[in-house]
Amino acid sequence: MQGVLQSKGLLSLPSNPRTRAFLAQPSCDLRAEAAAASADGQPVYGEKESPKFMGMELVTFKKIIPLGMMFFCILFNYTILRDTKDVLVVTAKGSSAEIIPFLKTWVNLPMAVGFMLLYTKLANVLSKEALFYSVILPFIAFFGAFGFVLYPLSHYSTPQLLLISF
Repeated sequence: MQGVLQSKGLLSLPSNPRTRAFLAQPSCDLRAEAAAASADGQPVYGEKESPKFMGMELVTFKKIIPLGMMFFCILFNYTILRDTKDVLVVTAKGSSAEIIPFLKTWVNLPMAVGFMLLYTKLANVLSKEALFYSVILPFIAFFGAFGFVLYPLSHYSTPQLLLISF
């Protein structure tokens, strides 16, 4: 039972849990045993096992921590933008909460389908890096322009003012 439940680190189980049968006679071919042990995922005699924390090697945390931070930032931005959108739409002059289903059905859905079709075409034509920049730069430009130009000057560019001037 000890062979099955060996502890290699904090809260870790063996990567390949199975019982090992012990041979009655000792084997003299140490190289074959070392090769079999390394193929099994077990460290070869004399080789140090990499340090582990919670069952993961420490080098794995170099990938896990940045991915977790990216996930947090994406969720944070999504939540802030979603809540801000609702506040801006509901509190806009001449608007109310009844506009939200209209916007989701007749603006958001067609834009999402159009973006998906455009992205599919671009993915077939561009490299991964060019595709990334061609998709992310318009978003950055729009949100930058909205935050620093469009929203601060919204009282000068409302559709009602355009209709009154004609």
